[in-house]
Amino acid sequence: VPTISSVSLNAANSQLTVTFAEDVYNTNGGSGDLEVADFALSISGGAAGVNATPASINRTAQNIWVLGLTLTGGTANGSETLTVVPAAGTAIYDKAGNAASTSQSNNTASLTEKILPTITGVSSATSNGSYKQGETIAITVVFSEVVNVTGTPQLTLETGGSDAVVNYSSGSGSTTLTFNYTIGSGETSGDLDYESTSSLALNTGTIKDAALNAATLTLATPGDPNSLGASKALIVDTTVPTISSVSLNAANSQLTV
Repeated sequence: VPTISSVSLNAANSQLTVTFAEDVYNTNGGSGDLEVADFALSISGGAAGVNATPASINRTAQNIWVLGLTLTGGTANGSETLTVVPAAGTAIYDKAGNAASTSQSNNTASLTEKILPTITGVSSATSNGSYKQGETIAITVVFSEVVNVTGTPQLTLETGGSDAVVNYSSGSGSTTLTFNYTIGSGETSGDLDYESTSSLALNTGTIKDAALNAATLTLATPGDPNSLGASKALIVDTTVPTISSVSLNAANSQLTV
């Protein structure tokens, strides 16, 4: 009887390729392409479900069939097992007219995790206090799961008349990315924070989890909980002290500066 020799699920969890050990047909006369009703799908474990009947079917070869999937329920977390079998009440035949069993092996695949990494907070490894031109403040962006970085993402800080754009420094392969901000001339802030909720930019790089899901880069509103300004008290002061006035008393004995 015809048997399933392997299945392969695409990274998007949208197509399942089912390969039989021999050519298969819709009729016992060795003719007719398979139909969606010839297969039954199910999922065990995890958060996602699947419609029992494939959404579509395409033939790559007479023994290779690509089934379209419609996932239901929650977002796939990678612990789901997808199973495909010939559907009861119909039949899949080989050329000799042997019907496939509704019990199969080599017919399961694991769904790819599709939960996107998100930013849980922005803080700093640098102690609270005032910092001057040339000093470095280490800003940390924390994600909900481990992320991997390519290229040089950038974080824009609100530093007065000229915003500071800070390059990614380290942290790939962990949940925390570090952006080392070296204070430049004329940059000031009474409570250092990023410029807006969209201040983290990829800059042609990538930030993805192990399943290659691209991270959501939305930051908390500046000043709100989980923002840099709320987490730390960092003052950027590049203005040198100057004498604003002097005053001499009438006896010429005291000068007030």
